[in-house]
Amino acid sequence: MPPRYLNRQQMKRLSPFEGLMIDAQAWTDAHLYHQEHQRVHALAFHGAGIVTGLEVTANTTPDLSVIIHPGLGVDPEGNVILVTRAQRYYLQPKERGLIYLIIEFREIPTDRAAYSGEQPTRLVEAYRIQQRDSLPDTPHLELARIRLESASGPVADAGDPHNPGPDAIDGRFRQMVAVRLRDEVALGAIAARATQPPELALRGLRNLARELTLGETYRAAYRGVVQLGRDAGDCTVLYLAGSGSLALDQNELATIGVYLQSGGVLFAESLEGGQGGGGFATGIKVLAERLGAKLAAVDRGHPLLDARYPFSLPPPGAASGGEVLEGGGVILSGLDYGSAWAGGTSAQPLGRGAIREAVEFGINVVAYGEARRRLVALKQPSL
Repeated sequence: MPPRYLNRQQMKRLSPFEGLMIDAQAWTDAHLYHQEHQRVHALAFHGAGIVTGLEVTANTTPDLSVIIHPGLGVDPEGNVILVTRAQRYYLQPKERGLIYLIIEFREIPTDRAAYSGEQPTRLVEAYRIQQRDSLPDTPHLELARIRLESASGPVADAGDPHNPGPDAIDGRFRQMVAVRLRDEVALGAIAARATQPPELALRGLRNLARELTLGETYRAAYRGVVQLGRDAGDCTVLYLAGSGSLALDQNELATIGVYLQSGGVLFAESLEGGQGGGGFATGIKVLAERLGAKLAAVDRGHPLLDARYPFSLPPPGAASGGEVLEGGGVILSGLDYGSAWAGGTSAQPLGRGAIREAVEFGINVVAYGEARRRLVALKQPSL
């Protein structure tokens, strides 16, 4: 089956000359030529799908409404769908079952004028959001689907976006375009009091930022060692490594709390080895508890293990015998991924396969952080 952009008539443009009658049809033909070129370009070079945004989240007050956030997409006919403001959509299910939420391109006549005999003089390129029991044959973009257990709801965000349950918003079937805007992320390291992060780990963090940028999804910035409360706020992931006791004052603790509430991720690594992780790991656990986060083992099915690359368990780093815990945006690792991202320690250099696995897990950490930050941003009042 040929691509949709080949199932079209040959394009015809105006051939101007002195004395050519510029009437309504000539004007229409001239503009349709440019519109058709734009549509073919969008489909041939980018494809149909969501370019950016258009996320669907549950209403802050649980009910049968959802929020469609601003974004841009290209429908299967090459029409650009632009949503500039968040829209609240009320679902009206007749019975339990699967419903589809779609968006369609629409042209709305406007600006009727007396001189035109009350004919519209403009067309607004707009959209229509619809709830459907099945996907239509007409051009559309799927925003989400929800399997309702009852017709009364309420609808909720999926606890695990990769395995949404009943009454949860399912975004797994959203079609993204092949070429899309790259998300901007930033990585930084923080020092625990007078303890500076190991130079090897900083080199590893810099390598991870480079690998992120070389991919197709992110444009990453490496911030180096940053100061809490100043230039750390825009970091997707803050890296903290150390051994021995961890001492943070109330101001530092509060600043980390604000950072986590904004959707950031604190990636802490105990360099003391062993399953327990020593005093540093204990300090991170206490920190998480004081901030209301409960750390639990990252096991099969945790979003960290398939945020970008699939893993059954956290891969080995430069240290053995450790574990990875997560809760509330705090990740505690005893596997020394920082050194693994730099190729391992001088005493124990790593093979290419182990380095690649560690880097891919690091990319998962960033993807997980971006998902957290995006969800927090979407939940900010906008209507």
